Formats: sequence, structure tokens, C-alpha cells
Amino acid sequence: MTIDSSQLSVDEILRLATPRSRQYFPPTDEQRAVIEAPLEPLLVVAGAGAGKTTTMSQRVLYMVAHHGIEPERILGLTFTRKAAGELGLKMRQDLGVLASNLGRSFQGDPTALTYNSFAARILGEYGATIGVDPDSRLIGQAQQVQILTEIVQNWRGEYPEEDGRYKPTSSIVAAVLALSGHIAEQNMTLDQGAKVLRAFSEELEEIAQSAGKGPTGSLKSMITVNANRILLLEMARVFEDYKRSHGLIDFSDQLLLATRIVTENASVVRQVRSDYQAVLLDEFQDTSVIQMTFLSTLFADHPTTAVGDPSQAIYGWRGASASALSNFLTAFSTRREAKQLTLSTAWRNDHAILQAANAVARPLRGLPRIGQESGSGSTSIKVPQVKPPVLGPRPQAGQGKVSASYPLTYQEELEHVVEFIRQHRVQDEKGKWNTCAVLCRRRADFPAIERALKDADIPVQVVGLGGLLDQPSVSDVRAALELASDPTNAPALMRLVTAMDIGAADLLVLNQYAKYRARQGTQAEQEHPDVFLMDAIDQLPPVGWHAPSGGPSFTAVAHERLSLLARRLEIIRQGTGRPLDEQIERAMSILGLREAIMSDPLGDGGMEMLDAFVDIAADYEAQVAGADLSGFLTWLAVAEEEEKGLPIPASATRADAVQLLTIHSAKGLEWDSVVVFGLQDSRFPNHSASPRDWKQDPPGAKEWFNSLSELPYPVRRDYSDLPQIVPEEYGEIGIAAYFDLLASEATSSRTTAMSIFNNHMQGKSGKETNKDSIHYRQGIHHECEERRLAYVAWTRARHDLLLSGSWFDSGSLKPRDPSRYLMETVDALDLDAQQIAARPDEDWESEQLIEVDTRLRQYPILPGRSRQLVIDSAARVQALLDQSEEDLDVMDASGDPLIHDTYLLLEEREKALQSALDIRIDRVRATGISDLIGKEDTWINNIRRPLPVEPQSSSVLGTIFHKWVEKELHLSTGELWDEPVEGSEALEASDQQLLAQMQENFHSLDLEQLEPIAIEEPFALTLAGISIQGRIDAVFKDANGTYTVIDWKTSHLPGKNTPLSTWEYYARQLQLYRIAWAQREGLSPNEVQAQVCFLRGPISYSIDDIVTQTGAPVDQLESQLTQALTELQKNNPSSH
Repeated sequence: MTIDSSQLSVDEILRLATPRSRQYFPPTDEQRAVIEAPLEPLLVVAGAGAGKTTTMSQRVLYMVAHHGIEPERILGLTFTRKAAGELGLKMRQDLGVLASNLGRSFQGDPTALTYNSFAARILGEYGATIGVDPDSRLIGQAQQVQILTEIVQNWRGEYPEEDGRYKPTSSIVAAVLALSGHIAEQNMTLDQGAKVLRAFSEELEEIAQSAGKGPTGSLKSMITVNANRILLLEMARVFEDYKRSHGLIDFSDQLLLATRIVTENASVVRQVRSDYQAVLLDEFQDTSVIQMTFLSTLFADHPTTAVGDPSQAIYGWRGASASALSNFLTAFSTRREAKQLTLSTAWRNDHAILQAANAVARPLRGLPRIGQESGSGSTSIKVPQVKPPVLGPRPQAGQGKVSASYPLTYQEELEHVVEFIRQHRVQDEKGKWNTCAVLCRRRADFPAIERALKDADIPVQVVGLGGLLDQPSVSDVRAALELASDPTNAPALMRLVTAMDIGAADLLVLNQYAKYRARQGTQAEQEHPDVFLMDAIDQLPPVGWHAPSGGPSFTAVAHERLSLLARRLEIIRQGTGRPLDEQIERAMSILGLREAIMSDPLGDGGMEMLDAFVDIAADYEAQVAGADLSGFLTWLAVAEEEEKGLPIPASATRADAVQLLTIHSAKGLEWDSVVVFGLQDSRFPNHSASPRDWKQDPPGAKEWFNSLSELPYPVRRDYSDLPQIVPEEYGEIGIAAYFDLLASEATSSRTTAMSIFNNHMQGKSGKETNKDSIHYRQGIHHECEERRLAYVAWTRARHDLLLSGSWFDSGSLKPRDPSRYLMETVDALDLDAQQIAARPDEDWESEQLIEVDTRLRQYPILPGRSRQLVIDSAARVQALLDQSEEDLDVMDASGDPLIHDTYLLLEEREKALQSALDIRIDRVRATGISDLIGKEDTWINNIRRPLPVEPQSSSVLGTIFHKWVEKELHLSTGELWDEPVEGSEALEASDQQLLAQMQENFHSLDLEQLEPIAIEEPFALTLAGISIQGRIDAVFKDANGTYTVIDWKTSHLPGKNTPLSTWEYYARQLQLYRIAWAQREGLSPNEVQAQVCFLRGPISYSIDDIVTQTGAPVDQLESQLTQALTELQKNNPSSH
């Protein structure tokens, strides 16, 4: 029976969309208002954890059921593929349940895309209207960096300088990409960007001319920086020409061209509006000027719902417009201001957490900050047109707890963090871990925190931005490669030198010797000859050498260790020109990193980190035309500079590990217990002025003044919403005219427009702070940006939050005041003030206070606990050896059968070493593990003498099908489902028919009630010192929380003639996937289900079904594999 859903109420519709296995929770009044709001432009201001995804999905249900909009006519846009996948999955699942209970079917599914993917779709469909080549190829950041690296390295034009020195290639490449990206975000071409920058330079130069002399002070530096920006755009233009001549476009091009299409073609706008009768725009606070133009041109006065939180607008540095939410009200509703609704119930946080978050967010709502001194000028902050909501607790929310800690020393702060984690990192009665995270404003704090936790036997995982590049083993390999590419890279060399345990005195001598050699090598006397430390490494000082002026002498131990390092680096340099992954593998072998990791008694997952780094290099080379080592290293530097970094491989995560990450990368995530670390003034909020008391106004800020990669505020198209050099009350007057006017009003005849300008840039008016200056107003603006970041950090915690800092942090010689955010929270929640240590006297002996760790009292840094355990073990072995030399009975034990057998085994091993081919088996692919059990000889011979295998069409078909499933489940991409699958056009007609049949079979699978958790999920298990690597095709979770791993098979269906060995292969594969996923989630393998699904059927077999076929249990697989790998190493000594 079909139900007429147009007559149903909101609650009736939502009940019908709720699976019977789940309890129905009615929406709040705020949610109900959003769900049933009229089909017209609507802005939803949703606080952190306010259930926006659920509410948007419920609004879609109401649109479909009540208004009769077909799902395929609904478009949802957001910023990340993950968010697009989650939104699309939620809408599809809810609509599937609703359709089933209504007794009808809906047409198609809603489309959930990223903003970039949607622009790409517009460009792909309508690019011909503006003459864009339909065969243009999209390139990512890696290819951009490779091309720009070659352009910069071969640049013959004028080159940007700083203090008389050229900037390194990686800095220039990063600056070109950032500056050109900012220009594109402002909806400007490079020519338009260069034009406005030249106009800005002319304004600045006019100020100097009016003073009758050359520019000085801040004006001079700003003119120089802006001239360098214009030079960067010359490089960007060459890059632009290269892309055009080679038929390439990047993401900035996509958005610029898509915006041009919709602004120049009304017919395209009409067609897109016809295609999508309703639009959802997520995270709208992070949109840029060009995205606002693009989307408002398409969807103004259309049923468009934008969702955002002004308190979480933390990406201004990436080009997000400060006025995005307020501009929506008029840009998307031209006849009258769009309606504005609020979601303020926080479903994530307990009471105390919300109280703390609301306290720090007060100024963001236009209210005086807590503790603000009377008469403070910061009350002049504009009252926002779109105010953040005051967060309220969910029904039955817990009380929660917020704690503050501000001891004297950094070491004490670390100890307090460890103690907090110990108390909250616990398991419930079902064995599930309470999740914990430590959030930092800066990555510089990561090593000390990671070390403190590991020393306390607490597993820790550095995740998110830069996580992989921060791992010690990866940093060592990268440093060696940097030196192979550029021997003058002193920081890279210092990392490797200090890793050799070279003392401070020997390092001083080494530096003196480098200077000595540089002076000896100059033809004429130079006051400051170029000094390269690598020269001193390549030709070390003789043992006993010291500087002519005296001082310590070079020791024999340092000479021996650095000689070894020099030989290693020379061999690594000889390998340049080989494939990238081979260069990295080779460097790891030469540096002995794998052996060091395998001998690590604490096992920090270093092997998986190195494997992931090798895979990233291989992917870079596969994706980037003309890839080389220099371009790869530049790409790493650019990624690091942009705070994107490289993610830790998911296979290396542990369910019981504490996560360590930056606050920026924590946005959108949540944990049970959270530490916000480093809450000192000038650290967080971050600024370059001297630390100050929390009740004072924040210091001024220079922001873009001297930043090569930043676009000056006066040339931005959202300048009216940013701090302005010329106050608003002066109207449209230019910058030079404004300062001329101030000079004409000055009482002193020596006052010029330039002197006033320089004072404004410094925030000075005589000896007083000038609260009308751009410097002061930018300080207020910057502090609000930092405050939003604090709000994001506070709201990551569900139940427990620790706010920590210390008067003396790592390396500080003067005390730093507590962060205003920490003290405002202490004041608002009336927290224990005893936890904030009294301000120390300025004459306190600073050496007592700045120690991060007592091991830092000497240089080089003493080893951590892992290495100390190795050293202690080695000492015990040496003691036994020393004892055996004195104990004649031990030495004369050749008659002992065990000694005799040992000699025989050693001889056998030596013969094997002489006869075996030189192979290294550090990694084993998961697909080959079945042959390892019982077929070791065959397996090892295939490694030694691999035979070429002719590519089969079935493997190509399987690859294409797996990619299609990835798209279908919306977890790795936001592309439309009906796009042709890449590569499918090259298949034979029969294979294309088979692909279509398997796709249809996939749709027939009963997956509606299962939530896809992971697709093509990489994993790595370390057994017997060897890393087993593979990918799990799919992981699903049912309503009861049970995981099921699935292995898709596109091969022929098994039957009665299928060999037993094939069934055993399937069983071992599934069991391996169970072990990998169980290890990641902290479960027993028996708690994870496993299936192999043959899509040609479709027919599925559980692991229990297969065991019934084979009659052989699989629960011994892990021990069998360990035994097989151990035997492999015994029989092939060169593999370890």
C-alpha cells in the first residue's frame, strides 16, 4: 500500500525513515524549524556538534516526502570528500528506509559533492561554451610542484631576495603557489592580480615621494615585499603558459573557468537550476570570494540552504572570506534578506565543556571578553551580523569536567599531561577504550609530548597534518635524500650528525674546521666566505685538530662516527637518478634504519612509517610526469609549509593510542578526553609581541605586511570586511591621500606622511598605542581568528578537558603569561586557581626552569626509553662476554653438544650467505601469504627469479570494478555516480557487458542497513620482523556495531571442481583481513566477521562457510605465518 507522504507531519515522515531496530528521537524545536522551512534561501547557523548533518538529511527527507522533490534533483556540497561521502551516505540510507516504509520508490539518489568536484562538473559539461579544450588534464599539487621546481631552478629573470640572500627553491615554489592561489580565490586572473599589486606599490611609493626622500622603515620593507610578489607572478605566468601549452589545468583554474562559464552564460545557469531543485551548502563559513560568486550566480533566489558556524571560521589564511555567512543573506536572496535559523543544542559535549566554550566565544558574539579591562578599545569590535549561537546541552548530558594546569616548568606541564592521560585512558566493561587526544597550536611541541607519553608506556600516534613527516625514521631518510639533492642543506646534515651521538665540543670543532677550510679556499680575503658544513664532513679534520685560536680538539670517536656517516652519504648520492622508491629503499638500507626499527624493544610502528613513505614516493612518481628527487623533496617542503603534511597510514593506528595533532587538523573530530597543550600567551594566542597579561588588549599584528605569499588586504575583494588602512569614516580616499591629510593636520613641520605611515604600521602615536592604526586593528582581528581556534579546541572534548601551559616553555628564558583563553575559562568556571602557579620572579635562575627534560642538560640529547633499553641490553651482553673471557671453563666448552651444533649452524649460515642471491625480504604482500605456508621454496624462488606474466583482461576488469565500488560508496570521492568508470572504454565489448552485470549485481546486495566504514583500506602487520602489507576491499558495520570485512571477487564463480588450495587461499586471505582490522580496532579476530563476495553471481561465502569446505581451521593463521616467516629468515639470512 502506497502512502500519500505530502499529508504527513514532520514526525510521521521521520518515524518512517527510522529503521525499526533503532529508537526514534523527535527533533528539537530548532531542528523542526529548519526541516520544514519554506523552499527559499535559508541560512542555518549551527554550533559545534549541533547535529547539522542529521538535520540536513532530515530536511532532505521532508523535501522529498512533503514537497515531492525527487532525490536526484537535490544537490549537497561540502569541502572534503569524507564529508561529502558522509552526507551522501546519510541521505541515501534515510531515503532508502523511507521509501521502503512508504511502499514506493524514489527516482535516483541525492548528489553529494565537494565544491571543487562540482566546479569540475560544470567545466566538464559546459567548458566548450568558453572555448576550453575538453581534453584538458587536471593536475594535482604534486605535478604543480614538479613543474614549478623546474621553472624556478632554471629561472633567468630577476629573483626574489631577502636581506641580500636568495630564498631557497622550495620557499619560492610554495610562495608562487600560495600567492597565485590567493589571487584566484579573489576571483582574479594573474593579470588582474599583477595590476592591483602594481597599483598598491604606486600608492606606497607616492607616500615616500611626498616626504621628499627614499622610503624608510616599514614603508621600505612593504615596498620591497610587494615588488617581490610581482616577481613571483612572473614565475606564475610562465607556469600558466606551460599549463596552456600542455593542455593542463589545476584546481584554481577549474574554479576560475567554472565561474566564468556561469557569469557569461545565462542558459547554463537555467539548466543547472533546472537540474537541482534544492541545494545544501555545508561549512559555508569557509567559502572564498570566488566560491561566493560562483554559487550565488547559480543559486540566488533558489531553494538553497547554507549551513555554517562563524565560531569555526578558522581558514582565513587559506583564502576563506571573513564575510561569507553575512554575505549569504543578500547574495542569495536579492529581493529581501534571507531567513536565518539556529541550531544550538550540542549533542557532543557535557555541561562543563559547553560552559567553557561559550565563555571563550563571548567576543565572537560582540560581547566584552571575560576579564576585559574597563575602557579597553577592543569593545569596538564590530557586532557580527551573523552571531554564533550560545551552545546548550543535550537532554541527559553529563556534567563533564574542565581542569586547568599552569605550573612553572615545561617538564611539569608534560608530567601533568601524562597523569591526565593515565587517568582517562581506560577501557569499559566491553573492552572499548576511552578515546584521548592532545591538541597543540604548534607542531614544535609534538616531539616532547610524544616522548613523555612513550616514556610512560602510553602508546601515542601523531596524526593529521605532517604526521608521517614528523616520524624519526622518515625524517632521517628525508634528511639523507635532501643532502643527496643539495649538499649545502645544513639542517638536514645536522639531523644526521646529531643522530651519530656527536658531542657539543666536536660539533664546535667541526664548524670551526668548515670555516677554516672556507677561508683557505678563497683566492682573496673575504670577510664572510660561504661556509658549508658538508665540506667538513667530506674531508674531516684530523684527530686532535683544533682552531688556530685554540679551543677543544677533534676526538677520535667523532672522527670514526662521522667517517661512517660520510661514506654512507657518498653512497646515497651515487644513487640519484634511480626511481624514487628505489632511492628511498636504498637510503634506508644504507642508513640501517630497518635493522634499528626491528631491534626497537618498544616497537613504535616505524616499519609501517617507512613503508608508507616508500609508497608515497612511488605514487608521486606514478602520477607526476618527469618526477625527480628535487621535485619530490620540494613537494614535501611545500606540503609541510602549508600544514598539510602527509597522513599517518591508517594501518598503523591503534585503538588504544593517544592521538597527537594540531588544532587545525582536529576540526570535525571528537574524543572522550582532550588536552589542549601550550596555552601560553604569544604561543596561543599566537603573536610575535612580548607576552602580556590576559586582561590587556591583544597586541597589534602585521599580518600581511611582510609576507611574500599573502595578498595585501587593500587589494582583496573582501577588503570591506577586513581591517582597513584608511578608517571607514574617511570614505573612498586613497592610502597616500589619507596620510597626506594626516601630515597636513600635524602640528610639527617635521612630520611627514611617511613618518605617520611608519608609526601606523607599528601601532604608535608618540609613546602611546594608536588604537586607530591598522596595526592595532589587525591585532584585534588576528586575536579573533585565534579565539575561533580555541573554540574549536574546547569543543573537541565530549566529557573531560585539560587546559595546560607553563610559565617557561621549551627554550624560553623569560616567563610567559597564561593564555587569555585559559584564564577566561578559569574565571568563568571558577576553576581551582591553585593550579595556576604564581608568577616567578624575573631574577629566578632560568636554567632551573627551561628544561624540557632532565636529559637535555647535556648535548647531544640523551636517548629515550626505547634506545636506553637497547643500550642496557648491549651492556649486559658485553658484561657476559667480558666474563666469558675470564672464565676458562666457558671458553673450553667445545665438547658441549650445544656448542658443537651452534658451530655447525653458523657454518651452514655462512654457506647460505655465499651461495644465496642478494635479496632483501622486508615486506611481503598480503596476496602472497598463502604460498608462504608450505610452499616456501617456490615463493622465495619467485622472488629471486621473477618471471614476466602477461597482463590479463580479468585483472584490468577487476581494477576498474574496484574503483567503481569506491565511487559508489562515496567514501573516497565526491564524483557523480553516473560518470563513466575510468578505463572502461578500453575494455572489450564482452568485458564491458560483464562489468555492467557485476555493477547490477552489486546493487542487488543487501547493504542498505550496513554502514561502510572503510574502502580499499591499507594495512600492515609486522610478524617476525617482516611487514605484511595489503588492502581490505571494504569494511561495513551493522546496527549492533559488528564489523564485517568483505573481499570483492570479479573472477569466475567457485564450484564443485574448485581445488582445495583455492578455498584455502580464500580462507587465509579473509583471516588475514580479520586480524588486521581487529588489531586496528583493539578487538579479537573472532569479533570481526568476514565474507568473500563473487560479483558474477552474486554469491557470498563467510569464512565459516569456507572452513566447512576445507575442513582446516584458520584461527592458527597468525602463528603459522610467524613460523613461516621465521623459517624464511633462517633459510635466507640476507632477508634480515
